[in-house]
Amino acid sequence: MPLCTEHALRAARDNDTSREAKSVLDSLAQSGRPRWAAFLVLSALPVLVTANLVGCRGRSPATSSTRHGKSATGSTPVSNSSVAFPLTLTDDKGKRWTFDKPARRIVSLAPSVTELLFAIGAGDKVVGVTNYCDYPPEAKGKEKIGGFKDPSQEQVVSLNPDAVIASRGTPDPIIEELSATGMKVFCVDHEDIRRMLASFSSVGKIAACSHRAEKVRKQLAGRWDAVLAKTRPLKPAQRPRLLYVVWAEPLFTAGPGSYANELIEASGAVNIAADAESDWPQYSLEAAIAKDPQVLLLAAGPMSGFDVIREKKLAELKADKRWRNVSAVKDGRLIVLDEDHLGVPGPRLIDGLKELASALHPDLFRKSPQ
Repeated sequence: MPLCTEHALRAARDNDTSREAKSVLDSLAQSGRPRWAAFLVLSALPVLVTANLVGCRGRSPATSSTRHGKSATGSTPVSNSSVAFPLTLTDDKGKRWTFDKPARRIVSLAPSVTELLFAIGAGDKVVGVTNYCDYPPEAKGKEKIGGFKDPSQEQVVSLNPDAVIASRGTPDPIIEELSATGMKVFCVDHEDIRRMLASFSSVGKIAACSHRAEKVRKQLAGRWDAVLAKTRPLKPAQRPRLLYVVWAEPLFTAGPGSYANELIEASGAVNIAADAESDWPQYSLEAAIAKDPQVLLLAAGPMSGFDVIREKKLAELKADKRWRNVSAVKDGRLIVLDEDHLGVPGPRLIDGLKELASALHPDLFRKSPQ
């Protein structure tokens, strides 16, 4: 079963003996279409570059004092929407849902959804999130409903939500089981930027935060377009060949149809795995090296120290006979970015675009105020 990028990343950041982390790693290794590699490892290297993220490492899920019939903060949510109810919307799985009233109690089944809800001003309406929803910091205090593959149906039902917002990575059986209880499980697809931005509109309407949602959507779209305005004129020779090392043994990367592929292209690079047959493919190491990537892209937690990781990995690669003659290694072009800006397809993905484009083409962005 394919895993959701953002969820797998978070489960595996607990690099202890966590059963859930091991389960995610095993599933990723067996999956032909993973959503994210948890540990950022370069091929054939024994040292794991583990995600050192802020999270609930080794502790029980937190609970809140939320009570049925109130918002998560105990106050009455204020509407900033002129949307009329009943409201009928079609989600990204093609299912139509009718909401009789604005959702005042919302459960999120994905970190990117949680980030979106807080970004549009609906954080006070969020009553439940997954164990891996840790941004913004306020999300840590929300009641936890379990993992991404096995959220507790009983826990979700007990929260009496008006709406449950799922992601493309949420397993279909989970969506079906929750829907069978009578809950409205609205699914959004953040696998490409257009749909991610469009989900601001739909979720904003459900939460009666459409004005704020539209404002944030326009801001994010404007920032995306501002980067494209600089990178779009680049000629083919100015676009370096890039390999995004998502998983290394075996090698997984971002292929066509993934949001990461879209981000790579928009940043002014050429994804060497754009010819793959799936969006998050297992890719031949020999084929990747034969294409001689000029840039290697990795991701890590900000607490890990990007420069430290970069220098360590570069030294290890130069000592590996398979990698030492690759252009990216010879020229020292390893880019290490914040994993949440690459692995969580939500509002901060736009930060990832700007950071990657700036690293690839510093002259284009040196004077940019953004």
